[in-house]
Order: sequence, then C-alpha cells, then structure tokens
Amino acid sequence: MELKLNINNVKREVHVEPVETGFIVRVDGEEYAVTDAVTGGGRISFVIGPKLHTGLISCSHDGIGFSMRSHFYRVVEEASDADRPTTTHISHGRLEAPMPGNIVAINVDAGDEVTAGQPVIVLESMKMQNEITSPFNGTVERIICTVGEQVGFDQVLAEIAPSKTP
Repeated sequence: MELKLNINNVKREVHVEPVETGFIVRVDGEEYAVTDAVTGGGRISFVIGPKLHTGLISCSHDGIGFSMRSHFYRVVEEASDADRPTTTHISHGRLEAPMPGNIVAINVDAGDEVTAGQPVIVLESMKMQNEITSPFNGTVERIICTVGEQVGFDQVLAEIAPSKTP
C-alpha cells in the first residue's frame, strides 16, 4: 500500500508491505521491520527491532491523531491532483481532544492569528504532554476549555477559522 501523508505539516511517502513476520514499512525511503502489531481500544502496540512501541490513536474529521512518547501527530492522507477538488471549502477547524486528559496550557486567545502546526493547547494524559496544533493558518474563533479542566476523548477544545488567503 502506497500512501502520501501529511504528518504535522510535513509531507511523507509511506509504503506498507505485509510480510510473513509482520510488515515492512518504508517512510521516505527508510525501511522498518514491524512485528507483533496489535490494535484495540484506541491503542496500537508494535515492535521494531527489539523495542516495543505503544501509542494512542484518535480519528476526527480532519485526519487521524497519533500520540506516542509525549508527541502528538496529526496524519492526513494527501489527495492526488486528480482527486483534489477544483474549489475547496474548509469549514471552521475544530480542535478536539485526541484522548481524555487535563488541559495544562492554552497558548492563544480568541482573535489571535495562528499558523498551520502552531501549538494551540497542551493536553496532559498519562503524565505525557501533547500539543494540539492548528490544522491550518487562521484565526482563533473561540477557546472552549480552561486550564485545569478535565476533558474527554473528542471533546471540542477550540475553533479556528481558516485564513481567507492561502
């Protein structure tokens, strides 16, 4: 399977090939032998070499979220030029909690201009801090959470309106 992904605003080419022992995953030409991949309950665990990796997965309207080792990654499959609509309409960006946790920082205020990938909110879950970033350039319309608040999975934390100019 060939994928073109945008991972936190960095374009990556990913090739996944099932093999008898698991998968061969190539990311931008670098190869990883993945074994013992197990998913369930919003978690994924897999082995690369001798090391076990575990992460949390969340899905929303703007892609898949993956949290591992105190980092949060937003993964969006890139459309090919043929699949890309001739006119695009992006509705207001809703930043959602990728997992239950505690809001430890809010880095912007309503009305602030933000850029794609800019950290907006920091969510602590399982003693790891995860930056929730803006999916595009825009203006923060409203912040819906407060520092110290406990939030649930997929709870809306903030809304961002896309910039009118690309």
